[in-house]
Amino acid sequence: NAGSRPDAARQDYDAAYAQVVRNDLKGAERLFKAYLEEHPDTPLVPNAWYWLGQVQFRGGQFEEARVSFLNAAQFKDSQKRPDALYKLGLISLKQGDRDKARRYFEVVQKTYPEDTAAKLARKELERL
Repeated sequence: NAGSRPDAARQDYDAAYAQVVRNDLKGAERLFKAYLEEHPDTPLVPNAWYWLGQVQFRGGQFEEARVSFLNAAQFKDSQKRPDALYKLGLISLKQGDRDKARRYFEVVQKTYPEDTAAKLARKELERL
């Protein structure tokens, strides 16, 4: 793609997110995957990875969600990073890896102490 237009990228992102709001997980998954393929260099890429992970997580596709959240977490400046790391902790728990879960929760708490995800991570750490 010879550089996607920002307005087209935004419309595609909004269309995908609208499926999340409608609770159409399959539709959202399809549209976020298309977004990431068609607009790989746009500012909303970390958000698209995050929401793709969310719909996969909600659909019970934990391994796919893990990959999506890892991709989202690579963007150090993204506002979705603390949430993605928190979700990676939850997936680690679901997959039976309590040590890895603890590490994710601790990173969220230390790196983003004021974020809502840190409060959620703290609760998970108390349970571990």
